[in-house]
Amino acid sequence: GVRLDVLEVDGPEISVRAGGREWTLDPVSAQNVTVRHLPHGERAPETEVTLADAKPGDAVEVIGISPACQGIQRRRLLDLGLVPGTRVTAELTSASGDPVAYDIRGALIALRREQASWIRVRPARQGKLEVV
Repeated sequence: GVRLDVLEVDGPEISVRAGGREWTLDPVSAQNVTVRHLPHGERAPETEVTLADAKPGDAVEVIGISPACQGIQRRRLLDLGLVPGTRVTAELTSASGDPVAYDIRGALIALRREQASWIRVRPARQGKLEVV
């Protein structure tokens, strides 16, 4: 359920951009990707921004969890409070860059890049959020 841009076809390898990252697919992997061509003149939606795109200090607001995240992984993210409207701040990055610690509702939670890429976000609105 994500936009895929083909960047280059170099022999048997295909370079693509999806989910804000670039990938080089070998022939076997490329055969496992299902695509839908857009009708002539129809524009694809812009690439969505995920929590994995947030840099340390960035505050974002959750808008949803990708349908690709199912089962126990989805339940864990929801249990952590990653529901629409939640403000999340990227706080600390490990030495290797993965995982990253996020401030989620006052708790510091480490998520791996793969997990963070399932969480769709937008820049947080300025000001404090009021709890009602």
